[in-house]
Amino acid sequence: GVNGGNKSVIALTKTDVFDGADIQLARTYIRDDEVLHRFPRDNRILNNCIGYDYERFGPMESTSDIKRMEELPQELLRAKGFLEERLRTPVALIGNGEDFKRIIF
Repeated sequence: GVNGGNKSVIALTKTDVFDGADIQLARTYIRDDEVLHRFPRDNRILNNCIGYDYERFGPMESTSDIKRMEELPQELLRAKGFLEERLRTPVALIGNGEDFKRIIF
């Protein structure tokens, strides 16, 4: 995450490596015999979890020519919304390449 003033925000980087791929993000996590329905925010807990019950997104379209958030491909927007809802934190910027000029706000 990134500090966005008085609140935390997410910087979603390297989205270009997903071009043409399907990605899966966990909806549920398991720790020992406990099922967690929310993303574990504590790293001590997260380090002892495995993902379970995945949401599939894709195939991801290229983001190489994207300059604005509203131009993002539908599947990336869906994944962004999923992350924001699960993490209860907004995605403030998306990086779609190695150059700092490839950051979408």
